[in-house]
Amino acid sequence: MVTDRKLVEDDEYALFNVTLFSRVADEFSIKAREKRFVVRDFKWNADELLNEKKAAQLAIQSEREQWTTLLRLSKANFGELFSCWMHIKCIRIFVESILRYGLPPSFKPYVIKVSFFIFECKDITKTRIKALECFEYCL
Repeated sequence: MVTDRKLVEDDEYALFNVTLFSRVADEFSIKAREKRFVVRDFKWNADELLNEKKAAQLAIQSEREQWTTLLRLSKANFGELFSCWMHIKCIRIFVESILRYGLPPSFKPYVIKVSFFIFECKDITKTRIKALECFEYCL
């Protein structure tokens, strides 16, 4: 008697679970290998299963602890990281402006906050007009 189940399948491989009597196990293994199947024996071990469950629980607990540490550190250091990033952006603007317009530096860098809700913003046309007035000499 042979019972089989397909457990998992992808584009190239399929994993089957086959249960059979010990008297036909060798014959089944030979026939399966003739048809290029890879047959692996499985031995049930309750102690090993228990050890794997304990290891999985320890891994989950360790992951939770590490996640809370990561979250705490991220919240604490986000502001400083963002501030440093903005400083690097300002230095980049300065260097690129010097390289583009030359010395002495006579420019005014601006930061323009853009609304994510552009379509709902009523003052977007006023902002564009004001920006064009300030930077019309660049056009």
